[in-house]
Amino acid sequence: MKTNPQDLQPGGRALSQARCVLLFGSNASLIEALKDSLLENFAGDEDTRIYAAAELRKQPGTFLDDLSELGLFASRRASLVKDATDALTKTLVQAAETLKGREDRLLVLQAGGLGAGSKLRKAAEGASDMLAVACYDESPEAITAFIKQEAQARYSRALSNEAAQSLRALVGDDRLLIRSALASCDLYALGEPELTPELIEACLVSQTASSLDEALQALFDGRPDLLASALAQFEGDASGLLIACQRHALRLAQVRAGLDGGQSLDTLMARLRPPVFWKQKASFGAQVRAYPASVLMAASTALLEASYHARAQHESSADYIGQSLMSVAQRLARVRAQLQSRRR
Repeated sequence: MKTNPQDLQPGGRALSQARCVLLFGSNASLIEALKDSLLENFAGDEDTRIYAAAELRKQPGTFLDDLSELGLFASRRASLVKDATDALTKTLVQAAETLKGREDRLLVLQAGGLGAGSKLRKAAEGASDMLAVACYDESPEAITAFIKQEAQARYSRALSNEAAQSLRALVGDDRLLIRSALASCDLYALGEPELTPELIEACLVSQTASSLDEALQALFDGRPDLLASALAQFEGDASGLLIACQRHALRLAQVRAGLDGGQSLDTLMARLRPPVFWKQKASFGAQVRAYPASVLMAASTALLEASYHARAQHESSADYIGQSLMSVAQRLARVRAQLQSRRR
């Protein structure tokens, strides 16, 4: 069945009708946030089993046996399949049928962009025991509503529309970055009855405008030396920085792909939401031109994996995240050096 992200709220009707959820689309941050929310609300980290697509391709029977084995337990349990593709359609449809009618089981399929002709997408959209959730760019109204819902659910704070819009203006539309920003704001406003636009700006503006920007620029300029200096001075939330870098890499990759397809850089940048800050347009354009789209997408994937492992393994320390960022910066530096040597 087709559904939308708003229908995946805890206790929603959609989840009562199907026990298998396919998350797909171009908005990797939204997919990651929905996946985290589904698993956290349903079973938590300790009661979630994670499967890589490569494992399922090699041993589909073992995966299906595992799902059946889960039925021996009385507690709520969830399963996550990462990087789900059309090659797994038959196995995943069988898995959804296995869990049909079980209110204590949930299977989440995390995919990327699946076209209208995708076998897996068609199967999920046409099955009564599967949900197909398209994850693309969200409207400003949807993002504002998400900010208010998160603030209320996680911190028991009722945000005004003005406060939610202020936070969105500072951190953009990335759901994972919004969650990180809300956590910072809640701590900053400890003891204050209301999280006002003024408090949000005081908490976030210096991090957003200076130290976070310095780290971003150093990373995507391929300058590990400058990144090390920026990380040493960074005082914000390390996980938020990691998410911001991943989102930036994805935006660069999308624009570079369009540039390779013959579109103009100005047109592509104008379509981005949120738009590139006017002071950063020159450096953003330079970073787009500096790397092939495949390199930028690989950087985005590496940063997304680092963010996932930081949360899944509770390794959210600045040291772990700093090492992940430095590793990507070193790769980009090598690519720059190789490209420059070819031009000589």
